[in-house]
Order: sequence, then C-alpha cells, then structure tokens
Amino acid sequence: VAAGSMCALAACNLLHLRPYLLLPVDLLSFSESPFVTDLIKLRIGAPLYTPLADNNSFPYSCGAQMLTYAIAKMLGGATSIPTLRCVQFGYVVAAVLVGTATVRALIRAAGTQPSWLWSALAAPFLLLVATDGRFNMYTHSLHNDGLVLLVSACAFWLLVEHTRAPRTWHVVAMAVLPALGFCVKQSALIWAGLSTHSARMLREG
Repeated sequence: VAAGSMCALAACNLLHLRPYLLLPVDLLSFSESPFVTDLIKLRIGAPLYTPLADNNSFPYSCGAQMLTYAIAKMLGGATSIPTLRCVQFGYVVAAVLVGTATVRALIRAAGTQPSWLWSALAAPFLLLVATDGRFNMYTHSLHNDGLVLLVSACAFWLLVEHTRAPRTWHVVAMAVLPALGFCVKQSALIWAGLSTHSARMLREG
C-alpha cells in the first residue's frame, strides 16, 4: 500500500511538472535566462565568460550548459527549450536511480538482502524530494542543479560502495568525480574532502 501510494504521488508530481517542462520559453530570470544565454554563446562561438563590467556571465561553472547543449544537439533540439529542459530533468531522473541503488547498497551493508519493495518505495520518494521546491527550486529547470544532483548522488553511492566492499576503481572515481563536479558547479568540490576523509577513516578503522 505504501509503495503504491508513493508511486501514485510521484506520478501526480510528474503530471504537475509536465506543462512546465514543455513550456517553450525560459521563465526564471535567475536560473534559466543566464543558462540560455550561455547556450546562445556556445552556438555563436562567443566566450562564456566576459568582463565583469558587461554583467553577462553566469556565476557557475559551464559543464552543465555544455553537456546539455551537446545532448540536445544530438537529439535535434539544440534550440528547443522543452528539449533542453527535458535533458536537464533527465539528470534528476538519473540521480533518483543512483539514489535508489544507494538505498539498496545501504541495506546490503546492514546484512539484509533488499527486496523490490525497497526500490518501489525509494525511487518515488527520492523523486518527490528531488523536485520539491522546499529543498531546491531549480532541479527541474534549466539550471546547473539537476546535473550537480546527479554528481552528488554518484559521489555518495561511491562512498557507500567503497565502505561496503573497497575497490581500487572506487578510489580513482572518488578522485575524478569532484573535479568533474566542479566543472558543473563549484560547490561540488566538497566531495573531494568528504571522499578523502571517508577513505582515511576506512583505512584507519
């Protein structure tokens, strides 16, 4: 019953977001307009970062803009706001899937085999949290937060997996991911310190 209710809530939430995702204009002046400006600069070959006096540069790193533009271009929608917005929302959906895998990994770390019910509960719950404006108003819009959410989800999943069953490739990925995250949004660099601290505790413990 709980899993069914959670899935129904998530479905209603997606129906609520659908009109906005398909809206063919960039509405949010703080979030979407600078993002779209960067996409236009990419199309015409103009520099993304201009002199401070121009007041025409997004304060965040440009990784999300470049990746979103590249994916939308492959889909044939490089100039379509709905396509660009759906690509951005795809990052959120991917983060939800990684978060669900993390929940299952935590259950395994506790010595229990997770059933499908855990996924049925975790996935819609994480989707609701990821798109709730009380936590973040920009994950479903043209903004860097959708991709940085995916980076953070992957970073946390790596920490859980490395704690549960350490692997060399975990360490390599934990070293590379914060740098990639910094290219999306500067705050993602925090995962470098968290990963280093967690790896040190694991060695000492």
